[in-house]
Amino acid sequence: MVRVIRLISIVCLLIIVCSISQARDIEIYFTPSEKAVYIIGQYIEEAKKSIDVAMYCFTSRKLAWKISDAKKRGVKIRVLMDARQGNFLENKYTKSLFLKKRGVDVRFAKPCVYKDFEGIMHNKFSIIDKKIVITGSFNWTASAYTRNNENIVVLKRVDVVNLYEQNFEKLWKKSQPLKFNVESLKVINAEDVGEILANTEKYVRIRGKISEVYFSPSHTCFLHFQNNKQLKIVIFKNTQMHYDPAVLHERTVEIWGRISNTEKYGLEIIVDMPEQIRIL
Repeated sequence: MVRVIRLISIVCLLIIVCSISQARDIEIYFTPSEKAVYIIGQYIEEAKKSIDVAMYCFTSRKLAWKISDAKKRGVKIRVLMDARQGNFLENKYTKSLFLKKRGVDVRFAKPCVYKDFEGIMHNKFSIIDKKIVITGSFNWTASAYTRNNENIVVLKRVDVVNLYEQNFEKLWKKSQPLKFNVESLKVINAEDVGEILANTEKYVRIRGKISEVYFSPSHTCFLHFQNNKQLKIVIFKNTQMHYDPAVLHERTVEIWGRISNTEKYGLEIIVDMPEQIRIL
């Protein structure tokens, strides 16, 4: 009888230990909550080798910068997006181009087709170092943690992580790299302020002669076109230009980018990679 009791006690203890171990393999969070984006950011910061992201909607500036910083540390990063949500020409908030400019491998998922209707890539998961999966209903957007009711599940079981990794590889092999044909953009004369205003929040090509180049105390460079003081071309100091922007003075150029128009800064095009400027 004593042996039976001992055996039962050992079995119960093992069940408790296994339950505790499994509990440590799972973390669950709910939103709205700032903690959600903090947790995801923390796992990105701790990544040492690789981060794979399959995200339907990726517009969070905070997480985009975390991914960019991880790339700078030498972490291998792959980001898979839905083709429509990731199209920066239509969705100005998507971080697809932001990440691409910073050397991140960004691709669009090939949609499944059923009865002539295309589906969407609706996954929302990331894989950290092939050891951790972060999944749930949570898109990487500001709305997801500020006002939406969402859930995040962190899984650390190797067998589960492997299943997610297999699915990611399957989607990645069929995906298409983010490509951008600058020549397809509308061309606007730099002196045509009305046309520039009409294309606010759109990606365009602006052609004209640079009449003014000046630098702020923080070394941000500003360009003005001839006969147009309203539109500023902004080149931040961390933009790795192949030449001193001062050489653009009195040169005719073509600059592509998205026209923004805010109360604080007015009409602007931000240049954050040298390929956006072409000397004609």
